[in-house]
Amino acid sequence: MPLELPNLVRWTFTEVWTGVTWEFRINPNEGGSPTFEKQMNIMTNTGPYRGGILQEGRMNVPVVDFSGAILDQDQYEALESWFLKRVLIDMTDDVGRTFRGAITAFNPNRQRRAYRQWYHTYTAQFAAWGYMNASGQTIFGSFS
Repeated sequence: MPLELPNLVRWTFTEVWTGVTWEFRINPNEGGSPTFEKQMNIMTNTGPYRGGILQEGRMNVPVVDFSGAILDQDQYEALESWFLKRVLIDMTDDVGRTFRGAITAFNPNRQRRAYRQWYHTYTAQFAAWGYMNASGQTIFGSFS
């Protein structure tokens, strides 16, 4: 019988159009915050008062890297199948942030354990076409 913690909020994946949801058995242990990157172009001009000309382009989609442990076959196959889905996914973390997008990388690494033959560590990456913070504000993209 797994230990139930009363205040534990589990990460979830939800298919946007069907509402099918999967709850993580074990939350990721690292990562989970989005990284943002802007496209910047710096050009120089000529003349006595030379200065940089800065052009800001579109922002890249936020990327969420996370990693954790997999204990059993069901958990492994669930993560594998969510990676293979070709639909929009809402990923909600334990602090209430929601990311809408797709899993772009899933890298399991089997670790030998005498009593857990399915034990793996993994890293994963989620490209967020929409990001809503824990306060419910849309920071990037759209949720309509």
